Parts: sequence; structure tokens; C-alpha cells
Amino acid sequence: MVSAARSAEKRGGKALGSMLRAVRQTPLTAMLSPVLSPDTMKHTFVQRSLIAAALPLLIQTAFSASWQNIDDYQLVLGKNAFARGLAQDPLGNLFAAGAGVDSAGTYHGLVMKSSNHGDTWAAADDFANPTTTINLGPDHGAGICADSAGRLYAAGSDFLASNQKNWYVRRSLDGGATWATVDSFTLGGTEAYPRSLETDLAGNVYVTGTASTSGTSLTNFAIVRKGITDAAGVMTWRTVDQVSGTFRLDITGLGNLPLIYGNGLLTCHPSAGVFIAGRRIVVDKTGSYVNQWAVRRSVDGGLTWANVDAYQLDPSQDATAVGMGRDSFGNLYAVGAAEIRSKGKNLTHWIVRKSSNGGATWTTVDDYLPASGNSAAYRFAADPAGNLFVTGAGDITRKSAGGVGPWATIATAPPGPAFYPSSLMSDAAAGVFSMGYYNDAAGSRHWIIRKLIP
Repeated sequence: MVSAARSAEKRGGKALGSMLRAVRQTPLTAMLSPVLSPDTMKHTFVQRSLIAAALPLLIQTAFSASWQNIDDYQLVLGKNAFARGLAQDPLGNLFAAGAGVDSAGTYHGLVMKSSNHGDTWAAADDFANPTTTINLGPDHGAGICADSAGRLYAAGSDFLASNQKNWYVRRSLDGGATWATVDSFTLGGTEAYPRSLETDLAGNVYVTGTASTSGTSLTNFAIVRKGITDAAGVMTWRTVDQVSGTFRLDITGLGNLPLIYGNGLLTCHPSAGVFIAGRRIVVDKTGSYVNQWAVRRSVDGGLTWANVDAYQLDPSQDATAVGMGRDSFGNLYAVGAAEIRSKGKNLTHWIVRKSSNGGATWTTVDDYLPASGNSAAYRFAADPAGNLFVTGAGDITRKSAGGVGPWATIATAPPGPAFYPSSLMSDAAAGVFSMGYYNDAAGSRHWIIRKLIP
């Protein structure tokens, strides 16, 4: 910025140089109006070229922001902690879910609560299995959600000594003060792992994940289970979707991108149904298997399901959706990654797709490849003003102002250890929050909650 301004001044464009130096204190509209005014366009060709070259930088700078850590947590100092999901109840309380390892090396499923918009946090649930041994135990890996009545749900898997992972869902009816397990599930195999959960307007809760059958013909299924609470507060659960091969929930297949857990894989639309982000295995024109981006929907409370979006940036390369969300206007968004073959190597693009008609059709609204190389979009959030936010690989955050403005990178990775986001949410009173983890210099993982600072 400084060198651009000095160069402009050397060419006699002092007004342009001053504008560039003052850009951080100037609203975007104020910056653009002189650039596009007739008086400005009377500059020489060189000066107009400088303006054109500076515009992307002006837009980028105008939206610059940063993340501030507001909670750095480990159950026991020096032992791993895993941040999975964020939620807010109708009273404005924030909840964070994940897992922590104790001094004996066993896992605890954890929920933390903040009643002051993230300023301080206190333990709300510490779920442990007394029969657990080292490196085993519960992990609230699917995150946490709240319904309109204030009921809280956290879901995850209990890692057992038999090398089996048992699916569970826990519920609180009193703002997180007490918790009880309300669902336990397995298909008989070693894997039963929820990945994400959400509630609909009626208070039904949907949990999606993966589970495997037993025996030599081991089969993995993408699972959706639905919980219904009756007038007496009793919950009943049933599996409403179970598919193998035609739909999967993980990001496997796209370079070295990590597996993402926690809130954000599933969203409930008030009128258009339940949506889940994932991928399908398809055959390309050469006969090879590739991953195809997929969004799955149910419009009848889980009775039937259909894939409503199929996408690849390159038909011979992998693509997958790893996050879902919606804005206050009812638009749906799926975020993820798609590969393209270029100059003998695969490049992984950050992709955001949008549906403005309840999931009937989808269009790509952000296709981004950072100069640093491969990336992927992981999680989506919208604030009450209609601004859209997406976080992803490389600790990149991108924003669309009002949901109609162009997407721009507003925050990138700060110096220090790499941060891996697992959840993103908007608090109407306090702004946008992100949850994830980083590894310290000793290799110990930290549960991190951050707030976006404009």
C-alpha cells in the first residue's frame, strides 16, 4: 500500500496517493466514489491504470478483520482437547462441545457454557465412561445444538476397549445444568460415529453420521437418526436414512485435507426440509472412481431422501461438500472443495454453492484458489444483517457483504500454530464466533474459541 501510494505521488497523482494511504480509515463506498467519478477519470492513462490495479486491494483492505482467541482450553494442561461445535439457546447463552483427555489419558465428552457472550466459560457437562482405559472414552464429536424450547443436545461416540465406537446423544432440559443420555446406537460393527446434528422448528433433532455392520462383509453406512419428544418429554428415536456408497459424509479423497467433525454438516430449513452435505462415488469417462459433491434432502421429516445437488469442477477429479447453512432470507448454502487438473497437478478450490429456491437448483457463488495453493471451505454462518461468512483450510475467512456483495478474504492465518476450524456461528448481540483447535510446540492439541474482530 505504501509503495503504491509513493509511486502515485511520483507521477503527480497526489490525490490518489492520499486516498491509498487513508484507505483503512475510509468506508468502501467513500473510497469507490472518487475512483469512479468523472473528475477522477480525467487522470492520465497511467494514473487510471494505477487505480484499476489498486481496486482489488482497496476492497480487500476495506473488509479486513482478525480473529481473537477468547478461550484456550485443555481439561488437563498438556493433554489433548478437541473442539467440535458451537450453539446458542433462545436466552442467548453460548455452548461449546468437544472432548478433553484427563491425566490418566482417558477421554471425556465436554460441554462448556458462557452466559456473557463468550467473555467467560464454565463446565456444563463432563461425560466420562468409568470403564474406559487410556486413549478411550466419549467424545462429543458431532457438536451441540439447541431447539426453540431451549433443550440442548450433544452427540458423539464412546470409544470402547473392544475397539468399538458407540453412537450416543445427550440432552439437557435445564440450560446445561444436568444431562442424560437419550440415544445409544450401533449397527453391530466397530464404527458408529455421529458427525453433526441440528433441530427443526418442531423441536425434532436430526443426527447424521456413519456406522458399520459386523462380520467379514463389513459395510459402512451414512446414517440419519431422528429424535422426537412427546408432550411428556419422552424421546423416541429411529433411523430415517441409511445408505451405503451412494452418499458419504467425509472429505476423504481430496489431497491432504483433514476430516472435519462438528456442527455444520447438516441444516434444517423452516420450509424446504433437512439438508446434509457430503459426496458420492461416481465413475468418470475413463472408468475411474471419483468423488462427486452431493447435497441430500428430505422434505417429509426424514421419510424419504434424495440427492439434490451433484457438482464437480472437473468431471475427472474429486469434489465434496463438507458444510451446510442458511441465511435469514431462506437461501441455502453448501461449502466444500473441488479439484481441477492444471499443468500436470491437481489444484483444490474453495467452493461455495447457493440455492435460492429451497434446494431445487444450485449455483456456484464463490470459487476461490488462494495464491498459497490448495484450500477448502469448511463452515458457513450468516449474521442478522445478511452478511455471510465462510471459514476453511489455511485458516482463511471469506465474507459476502449483505449476501449480495462479492466474496472477499477478510482474515488469513496469523503467525503461530495452524488453526483448524470445526464450527462457525453468529451471535446477534456479539458477532461471529469460530471454534477449532491448534497444536502447540509440544504437539498438544488445544480447544480454541475465537471471535471475529472487524
